[in-house]
Amino acid sequence: MKREFLKNLGLTDELIEKVMTEHAKDIQDTNSKLATAEQERDSLKSQVTDCDNQIKDLGEKVGNSDGLQETIKNLKSTIEENDQKVASNLLQVKQDNAVQSYLKDAGLKALIGKRWIL
Repeated sequence: MKREFLKNLGLTDELIEKVMTEHAKDIQDTNSKLATAEQERDSLKSQVTDCDNQIKDLGEKVGNSDGLQETIKNLKSTIEENDQKVASNLLQVKQDNAVQSYLKDAGLKALIGKRWIL
């Protein structure tokens, strides 16, 4: 949303500032949710690729049942580890977003480098 559009609607500078502040909050929330969704998507894409590769390997080992049993055991372990990593990463992203939201609500506007500015 542009200030010029609001100005053309006849809003005062004070009202325009309030509208833009609220709009910025909405944009920040949306961007945060988008970033979380993109991270989840990328994680799931990686898991799908890993599973596809594992299925291909299983197909190649079908003739060797001992090797197949060992591969299945290893795959189950790998899948469990990946699930734990994804859950941990998702929790970290949610915590980071909550902290950023809290800091934003506390009056901090942006993170520049490693310092928040008012």
